[in-house]
Amino acid sequence: MKNTLLLLIFICTAFNCFSQLNGSYTISTTGGDYPDIGTAVNDLVSQGVSGAVTLEIVAGNYNEQVSLDSIPGVDVNNPLTITASTGDTVNWIFAGTSTDNYLLRINKTPYVTIKDINFFATDPDYSTIIDFMNNSDNLTIMACKFDAGASSSTSETASLIHCNQNTIGNEQNCDSSIISQCEFTGGSYAIYTRAYSLSGRRMFNNKYKNNTFINQNKKAVYLIYNRGGLLDGNIVHADNTITNYYGIDLSHCNETNAINNKIIINSQSIVIGMYTGNSKGASINEKLIYANNYISISANATSKGISTVNGNYVDYLYNTIVMDSSSSSYTFYETNFGGNDIRLLNNILVNNGGGYIYRAQDATNLTQVDHNLYFNNGGVLASLNGVDYHETDSTLANFGFDSLSMIIDPQLDSNGIVHICGTDSIAVYDSLVLVDAEGTIRDIQIPHVGYLEYSLNTHITDLKSSCNSYTWINGNTYSSSNNTATFVLSNANACDSIISLDLTIYPSYNDTFSATICSGDSFILGTQILKATGIYTEQFSSVNGCDSNVVLDLYTSLGGGANLIGPDTVSINDTSTYLISGGDSASWSISGGDILNGNGTDSITVVWDSAGIANISVEVYDSFICFIDTLNMSVNIKDIPTGSYYYSDNRMIIYPNPFSSFTTLELPTSELYILSIYDIAGNKVRTDQVSNKTIIEKGKLTKGIYLIELRSETITLKGKVLVE
Repeated sequence: MKNTLLLLIFICTAFNCFSQLNGSYTISTTGGDYPDIGTAVNDLVSQGVSGAVTLEIVAGNYNEQVSLDSIPGVDVNNPLTITASTGDTVNWIFAGTSTDNYLLRINKTPYVTIKDINFFATDPDYSTIIDFMNNSDNLTIMACKFDAGASSSTSETASLIHCNQNTIGNEQNCDSSIISQCEFTGGSYAIYTRAYSLSGRRMFNNKYKNNTFINQNKKAVYLIYNRGGLLDGNIVHADNTITNYYGIDLSHCNETNAINNKIIINSQSIVIGMYTGNSKGASINEKLIYANNYISISANATSKGISTVNGNYVDYLYNTIVMDSSSSSYTFYETNFGGNDIRLLNNILVNNGGGYIYRAQDATNLTQVDHNLYFNNGGVLASLNGVDYHETDSTLANFGFDSLSMIIDPQLDSNGIVHICGTDSIAVYDSLVLVDAEGTIRDIQIPHVGYLEYSLNTHITDLKSSCNSYTWINGNTYSSSNNTATFVLSNANACDSIISLDLTIYPSYNDTFSATICSGDSFILGTQILKATGIYTEQFSSVNGCDSNVVLDLYTSLGGGANLIGPDTVSINDTSTYLISGGDSASWSISGGDILNGNGTDSITVVWDSAGIANISVEVYDSFICFIDTLNMSVNIKDIPTGSYYYSDNRMIIYPNPFSSFTTLELPTSELYILSIYDIAGNKVRTDQVSNKTIIEKGKLTKGIYLIELRSETITLKGKVLVE
C-alpha cells in the first residue's frame, strides 16, 4: 500500500494533477481567482490551457516581473488575453536590471493579446517593458501605455518593446504581430525589433498602427530585417537634444510600407525624420510605398526629412516634408549603391532654412521626379551626381525631372495645409494611393499634392433635387435632371471654386380614377371620408416631396327595387323557374325541393319534391356586389291526388284511380307520348309508347302507389296512380 501511494505522488509531481485553464480569471490584490499576475501565469505555464483564457486584472498597482514561457495549449483556437477589467486603471510597474531587463517576457508562446494596461519601467537604463522572442507569433498589444520616464539612455537596453532574435542567435523569428493604439513615452527606443537574418531570414507581417511616440532618446521605431510589414497612422513627437535621432528607422525592411504617419521633431541636433536603408519592393509591379506621411523638423544641425540608402522599386508619393533647419539640410536625401526605380511624385517639399530640396547620389536611380511642390528660400533645388542645381537652372530638365513641378511658397500652416492658390494643377492621380492621411478619397481628376487632399481651388458638387423644374445659380432653368452644368466662383482667398451641378428632377403626377361603394359605406381619399356620388379632388405629396393631384369619380350604389318572380302554387315533382328583377346576383335557399341550377345568379330552376308549404329566400346583390334586399316567397306544393281527376289546365284524365286490373288515360293531344311508370322508391318499372287515349293494364304491377310521366315533343305530364 505504501509503495502504491509513493507511485501516485511521483506521477502527480511529474505530470501535474491540476486541470488545464479555460475561461476567464480575475486577478486582484484584494480578492479574485489570483492575488497577482505572476501566480496566474505560473498556473498557465505549469497546467496549460484547454480553451481560450482571459486574465482580467482589477484596478491597482502590480509590482512584479512575469515570464510567459512555453504555455502548453495556447494556439489560434485557444488564445491568451491579459487585460484590465473594463473601466479599471491597471498600473504594472517594475525596475529592470542588467540581468533581468524586462517587465513581461513572452517566450515560445504565440497568440497572446495584451490590452488596456499602463506599464511603467522605473530604471532609466534598463527599461524594457515587453520582451518577446522565439516564435512568439501573433502577439497583439493594443491600447496600452508604456512609460520609462525621463532618461538619457540611447542603449538597446532601454527599449520599451524589444525583440532581438539576432542576439539570441536562433531563427525562431516572431511574425504577424500587431501593436496598435498605444502610447510610448521615453526610453531609447519605443519599439526595437531585429530578426535573425542569417541566410535571408526575416520577421514577417508585423504591423504598427495608430500609436503615439513621445520623446524617445534614440529612435521611436527601429525595425531591422522585417518583411511584409506596415506602419500606418503613427505619430512621432520629439523635443530633445540627442544627436542622431531618428523618428522611424526601417533597415532591411523589404515590402514594409509606411503610410499616413506624422513625425514632428524639434531639436538642436542632427536628426532624420524617416530612414529607409536597404529596403526594397518586390518588383516593378509590387512597389514599396511611403505615402501620405507628414514630417516636420526644426533643427539647427544638418538634418534630413527622408533619407534612403539602396532602395529598389520604391515610391515616395503624396508626402509633406517641412524643414526648418540649416542650409545643409535636405528634405529628401538619396544615397544609392546599385538601387533603381525610385519615384518621387506629388510631394510637398519645403526647406525654410535655405537647404536642399532633394539629393541623389546617382540620378539614374530616380526614374521619375515630377508633380511636386517645392520651396527653399532660394537655396539649392537639387543635388544630382554631386552637382547643385538651383531653381533657375534649366539644365535640370536634362535629367527629365520636374517639368510639371512648381516652385512656390505654399504658406503652409501648422498642420501642413497649403494656403496659396494655384497649387491644384501640380499633382497627377496615382492609383497606388486612393485616399489621403485622413481617409479622404483622392480626387481622380485633380488630386492635391501632399499628405492631405486639401484644395483652395475647390471643386464642389452641388446636389439638388426639385419638382418639375429648377433654376440654378447660373440663372438657367432645368426641366430635366442634369449633372454636367458647372459654375465658377471666387472664394475668400481669391481662388477659383468650380461648382458642378448634380440635379435630379422629380415629376408631379396627375391621376383620375373611378370607384364604386355600396350605400352606407365610405371611401377614404387622403383627408376626405366620402359617402355620396360625386367628383372629388385631393392633393398628395410623393416620396420625393412633389405634389400630385388625384381626381376621384365616386359612384354610390343605392340598391332597392328588386322583385322575386315565379309560381307560388305547384304540384309535387313539378320543375319551376324563379328569377329576380332589379338585381345581378343572388344567394338562394329553399325548402320543399332542390335547386337544379342557377344558384349565385339571378335565376334558378327548382324541382319540388315535398307536398305542403315551401319557402324561397334570396339575398339580392347588384353588379357592384352591393346588397339590395332579402326577398321571400311561400310556395304551395300540391300532392298528386288519386281517383279520376283533371289537372288544373284540363290536360290529362286518369280513371279509374285506384284500379285493380286497368285504368284509362285521356291526353290533351293526339301526338305520341312516352309513358314512364316509377315505383315509390323512384325505380322505373315500365316504359310504353301511347297515344291520346290509352288503357294501362296492371300487368306485373304490384299493389302500391306509382308515379307516371308522359313526355311528347311539346309537353310533359305527371300523375299518380294507386294499384289495388
